[in-house]
This record gives sequence, structure tokens and C-alpha cells, in this order.
Amino acid sequence: MGRTQSNGPATGDSQILTDLLPQAAETGDLNRRAHVVARLMGRPVQQRDAHVLCDLTGADDDPALRATAAQVLGHHECAARFPEVCDRLANYMKEDPDLVAAKSIAFALRGTPGAWVAVDSDRPAVQVEGLLGVPLTKPGDWCKGFEAYFGSLSPEAKSVFLRRCQADESAADAAVEFLLSAELAEANGDPEVAAATLFQVLDQGALYRALTHPPAGITRTYREIWPGLLRRERREVLFGLLEEAVVAGGAAPSLVRAVAAQALEAAGSAAVGQTRASRTLLLSLGREGGRRLVVECQRLGAGASDGELRALVGLLTTILRVLPSLADEVEAVLGEWDPRVPGARLRAFHARLVAR
Repeated sequence: MGRTQSNGPATGDSQILTDLLPQAAETGDLNRRAHVVARLMGRPVQQRDAHVLCDLTGADDDPALRATAAQVLGHHECAARFPEVCDRLANYMKEDPDLVAAKSIAFALRGTPGAWVAVDSDRPAVQVEGLLGVPLTKPGDWCKGFEAYFGSLSPEAKSVFLRRCQADESAADAAVEFLLSAELAEANGDPEVAAATLFQVLDQGALYRALTHPPAGITRTYREIWPGLLRRERREVLFGLLEEAVVAGGAAPSLVRAVAAQALEAAGSAAVGQTRASRTLLLSLGREGGRRLVVECQRLGAGASDGELRALVGLLTTILRVLPSLADEVEAVLGEWDPRVPGARLRAFHARLVAR
């Protein structure tokens, strides 16, 4: 690393910062060090101070001093406040040979586009720090994240990314959009295995909605874009991964609500994916998940219009065919609705006859 050019002599508060930093970087008296660090974190950092700290972060002498300066910048979110600092820090991080200093600089870049530079690092610990701080608020952010996940992320970094996906319901929509359109011919490993792991942590209800109501920009094509698969087949593969996730971890409440809500949306029409959901997905729910779906249908039916109620009757009839052990529960609900939907009870009887 080359020594950076200073923005001029430190004065006032900046001088106090530069006087305190060497003390904070010392590894001797831990109590004294903790006291100095507390003073550093408690002091306000203005733009000039941030530039002085940035100069120190780019210095080529003491890695402990570089790391401490970066940590102070990160604590005060200077990279987000002063974009010119962000660009400099990203360059320092790529060049810094010391792992602790590089991680500290990645920490200083949290919440900024510069954190993606850390994700692109070939050092797993720096990748992890970057993924903890990258913004995931826009579709483009998620796309970068999924490209990294299916690309060269270390196992430790993948675990961090999966935790972020699990904590954000919008990740499911972004994942489906990405997987329906992305080129994965150069993926690191089997993309279907990586997608299956991803689907284990994504919100099931959001996944179901995304797979049955694909983004408007996605159109079917026969062009090969996933090894051995056509894009028109991808949705079927992804639906299968959702079903595997349900079998492995049980049906999430969000999935139960989403399936029942889709029946209302599909009233008078055939919603995309409803046939698939009516068969294999319902089977994957198992008895407990199916029972909760019956209860959810009953709840929605209390305020449903006649058309919506007919759609719920259709869903319950399918549940009875696929999960015949729920016949008593389904028939009890359809019996309540028979006055409003004549023949509902008879449909249940016929469904029981053909139940597999």
C-alpha cells in the first residue's frame, strides 16, 4: 500500500482524534484502551475529521492504527455520510494486506455501495463483513447478492447471506425473479443444490406468491438459460424445491395463508400455477399443514362473497382428494356452506369417492 496524501495538518477535534488513536491501537493496558476507545466513539466526527481518519486508514505503517481508524469511521457511519470517503476506503480495503485492518475497513463501508467491494474479496472473513453491511433495499442489490451466492462466496459468507435472506420477506420475490432469468452456466457448483438450500430459508408464502404470480417482466422462452433446462421448465423446478422445503421443515403459516388467499383471487378465473398447487403442493403440506389450511379457508369463508366461497369450496374439495385423512374436517366446513353454495356437501361426497 502506498502512503496516502494528507488533507493538511489536523487541528482542533481532528488533532484530538489523531492523539487518541495510537492509544486505542495499543494492546497493553486493556482497561486504558477501552477507556480511550469509548472516548473516540463518543466524539462527533465531522467531514474534515473523517478525511483525517481516512488518511490514517490508508497509512502504510501500523495495521492496528489502520484498523482502529476504520472502526471509528464505521461507528460514525462516515462512509455513508461522505461519499468521497467511501470510494477511498474501498480502495484501501482491496490493497490492505492485514486481515484485521481489511475487515475493519469493510465494517466502515457498511450501508454503502462500497460494501460490495468487500463481497468481491477473495478473503472469506472480508466477504462476511461485507455481506453484513451491504444494502439490500433495491432489486439490483438482491441481484448482486444472488450472483455472489451462486458464484464464489465462501461457505461462511453464504451462511451470512442466507441469514439475511431469511430475515427479509422481499428476498423471496427477488430470488424467484433472479432464478427465472439469470444465466447460471458458470455457477460455482450445482445451481439446483444451491437454490434448494436457499429455498429452505426463504419465506414460503412469499415464494408461493412469486411462483404463481411471476413478475411482469418474465416471459416464457425456449432459449436455454440454465444447464439442461428451458426457462419454461424452471418454474416447475422451483415449485418442486418449495415442496421439498415444505416437506423438510413443515408448512409455514405464511404459506397456508397464501394458498387460501390465492383461491379467493382466483375466483372466476384460473390463476397461474393453481393446478400445480392443488396437487403436489397440497400433498407436501401433510395432515397438519392441510388441517391448518382447512381452518384458514373456514376463516376466510366467513366474509367471502358467493363467488369467493365457490372458489374456497373448490380448494377444500381438492384438499379432500389429496389428503383424504382430512375428510371429516373438510365435510364439516362444506356442510356449513351448503346453504350458500348448493351442492357443496355433494362435491365433498364425490371427492371422497375418488380420493387417492
